[in-house]
Amino acid sequence: MKRYYGLSVILMFCLSCAKPMIQIFEASSSNTKLVENSWVFENDTVRIEYNFWENYGKMQFTVYNKLEKPFYIDWKNSSFIYNGVKLDYWIDEQKTTQSSTATYYKGIVFQGSASNSIKPEKVTFIPPQSTYSNHPKFHLEKELYPRLRTQENFWKIEDFAPLKKPDTVFQKTFNYSSSPLKFRNYLSISFSENGGAYFFVDNEFYLQSVKEMNMETSKGIPIGFNDHVPVYGKSPYENGHSFYITFKR
Repeated sequence: MKRYYGLSVILMFCLSCAKPMIQIFEASSSNTKLVENSWVFENDTVRIEYNFWENYGKMQFTVYNKLEKPFYIDWKNSSFIYNGVKLDYWIDEQKTTQSSTATYYKGIVFQGSASNSIKPEKVTFIPPQSTYSNHPKFHLEKELYPRLRTQENFWKIEDFAPLKKPDTVFQKTFNYSSSPLKFRNYLSISFSENGGAYFFVDNEFYLQSVKEMNMETSKGIPIGFNDHVPVYGKSPYENGHSFYITFKR
């Protein structure tokens, strides 16, 4: 019994000392342009700007109507496509949330409940020269990239010493053909609320590289110190065309 207790203590100690780590995933694109660290698609009608920076990544984008007349995004006929698999932005279902209520009358408490039903928007109206922001539920990655620190296919790319402590940053790179992750944002846009006469935007992205490093390294060089504790500004790795996964090793 004492033996197992000792092993448990050792395991808990090791977990408490585990280093905070981060993998940073950088996406490239086959048909959008990189503008101020974000992928942007633009034509005479619309400008779409992407921002993936979130834990596990998110397909987040804003749509700007450049015209003098409104247009509509038809979510029923639009999709997020993940490694060739179609995922729907719009599902014909109604979500109901419950909330409790309490009413007081002459010292007596009457308990009750209320429900609120919400149906997702099937078509979004975007007025002339205005912006709409969409934050879909889809994550870009579900797990860490495996075996990133082995010597088989990975290599040291840089030394970094924000606090006079050298660190090794590992990286694996891909081209379009070898990339393990490809995803697309497929939007159906019409000038009629009832659909018809669609034009389509099909923006494609793929995983270009994965970096792994200590969390401290990813913060960059401290901009100052507060009681000998480093204070950081924006991470040099943070941008709209990358996302990350945090973990402990």
